[in-house]
Amino acid sequence: MERKIDSVLEEWKASNDGKALIITGCRQIGKTYSVREFGKTYDSFIELNLEDNRSLRELFKGDLSADSFLDRLSFIPGTDIVDGNTLLFIDEIQSCKEAISSLKPLAQSKRIHVIASGSLLGIRLKGRKSESADEGEDRLSPKGYTRTVRMHSMDFEEFLWAMGVSKNVTRNIAECIREEKPLDGFTLEKTEDLFRRYLLVGGMPQAVQMYADSLDYGKVMNSLDWIRSVLYEDITRYTLGLNPLLIRTCLESVPSQLAKENRRFEYRDVEMVANKGAREYGPSIEWLKSAGIVDACYSLNEPKMPLNINENRSLFKLYLSDTGLLALFLGPEASSMVMKDVLSNNGAFMENAVSCALIRSGYVPRYFATKDGRLEVDFVISDGRRTIALEVKSGKKKGSKSLLKLRDSNYGVSKLVKICEGNVEYDTNGTLHLPLFAPCFFEQPKQIELGEIDYIDDLNRRY
Repeated sequence: MERKIDSVLEEWKASNDGKALIITGCRQIGKTYSVREFGKTYDSFIELNLEDNRSLRELFKGDLSADSFLDRLSFIPGTDIVDGNTLLFIDEIQSCKEAISSLKPLAQSKRIHVIASGSLLGIRLKGRKSESADEGEDRLSPKGYTRTVRMHSMDFEEFLWAMGVSKNVTRNIAECIREEKPLDGFTLEKTEDLFRRYLLVGGMPQAVQMYADSLDYGKVMNSLDWIRSVLYEDITRYTLGLNPLLIRTCLESVPSQLAKENRRFEYRDVEMVANKGAREYGPSIEWLKSAGIVDACYSLNEPKMPLNINENRSLFKLYLSDTGLLALFLGPEASSMVMKDVLSNNGAFMENAVSCALIRSGYVPRYFATKDGRLEVDFVISDGRRTIALEVKSGKKKGSKSLLKLRDSNYGVSKLVKICEGNVEYDTNGTLHLPLFAPCFFEQPKQIELGEIDYIDDLNRRY
């Protein structure tokens, strides 16, 4: 199955910038498969899985200079190092802190290209420093010699490709969304149907492949259940001193927290126990975020740019990073959501889907609510030039008083968007209506262009 990470890998190889590539992301999203396929573009591909073969960790003991390490590596039978055209893939690197430290000297040498990956790597990179007092600096930090890319499970467009939809079709859908043009009725209807199926299957490659091959949702659920067991195993094994049961409890509370009217994650609702808050649950939530299992959507004090300095991190919503996992946690009833009339009344599910889509499109979703609760907007994003407010309406009622109140305020929101059933159109209030799947095709935010400088010579001539 084709993945968008493929183009990222190709761009990294072509740049030859002397940096190792670190790929983080949730378990079972296809990191290893994508790197193996990419390895076929090199004369030599070497894979070291430090979890499956723990003896390989000995390679990283002692002198970590590139030449010394590659000398040790060359003793492994079948290893062929072609200077300048070898890809070394260190998988599950989080299980060996010395391996993380080796990325800097290996990247500096430029004899080989290096990719590191690990499902819990985000946790390790945020973890404690080296436990050896005589090591001095934090050996976990390869400082300036790495590029980190977060990989996600398959987005809706990748799902469409896997189901056999051509790129001509997805390009047309993306063009209509980005240029704010209505889709033809047939394409809209069929894309909506496929989107509902995607919500339930999710983007885990194993589940997507299972559905593409069999169209049997029961087999998909079995596959997702196995993935959940793998996540639970990680919670038990890689807790960095935290209580694994508490991490799991926080994870399992996410669906019920989203079912509330305001969707906000509240510590008191995790175990229904009083006098427990951020101190008890905060580290567990950070673990889940670092593992790529959940995404946090923080509240804004004001929906004004720059949004990051207006964040209120004490108030947030938690969304699962894959809608298939959310469907699994919701249980057998979730399968009925493929039916249009049921799905259209499930706002929490749709909000989770929009959060996933925005993040995969390169945005940082936040939300805004006034203290009196009279104005609440599901998502506020920035494309670097303007602030955009989005309201998700999955039910029959398409009104959105909050967007209109926001428009009439002095917050400076530039664009109002309603994500709802139906086609692309503007209403009489100037609000842009987009189909439920539209955020999956949003254009990536672009850096602001500063423009050319054509006056330096004129400036110098004046003096």
